[in-house]
Amino acid sequence: MKSGLVISAVGVVLAANAISFHRSFRNGYPSEWNVSKEEAEWARPLSQRSVRLGGPSPVDKWELQGVVTRVLDGGTFWLSVPGGGRHKVRLAGLLVPKGTQKGAAESAKCLAEVVSGGPVRVVYTARDPYGSLLGTVWRNDVEVNLLLLREGRARLSPQYKNARYAAAQHAAQIRQIGIWEGWGEAPLARRTPVVVQ
Repeated sequence: MKSGLVISAVGVVLAANAISFHRSFRNGYPSEWNVSKEEAEWARPLSQRSVRLGGPSPVDKWELQGVVTRVLDGGTFWLSVPGGGRHKVRLAGLLVPKGTQKGAAESAKCLAEVVSGGPVRVVYTARDPYGSLLGTVWRNDVEVNLLLLREGRARLSPQYKNARYAAAQHAAQIRQIGIWEGWGEAPLARRTPVVVQ
């Protein structure tokens, strides 16, 4: 009799978890992020938005266009804008390797290859404590922030909640490319046998 109750209780718990998991996603994001439909719309690529940049937004956004003059690391560069202005720009939501960390040179090289040689567009919402603009960078129709995550050249900041960015990072982790090379458990063929004496 007890085993029947335990099995039915487990079945009820599993069914409840499946229902709560299904309901936990709203507008394409986990419900605990409290993302409204408008915010979800703003998280989509510009080319897929029904509301353009000039429309109402959940937060104030500004846009700059210019040419990258110098890449400082895999997530920061100097942008020269028409009229002679210069702005230091940092890619929002990303943590990139710096200095002597593994993958720092490759991340900087990847960013330089993507943003150099033509105009870029920066959509930013704030400045960091050092005065850099924090934003999403676009080169033609390529979202640079997303590209660096997808190529394993950066990782998503834990404070930044973006489902597309999280999916891109996960894809790089699975493929074990860039900073994720050798991440996780090694495949069976590459494991070193443990000798017990």
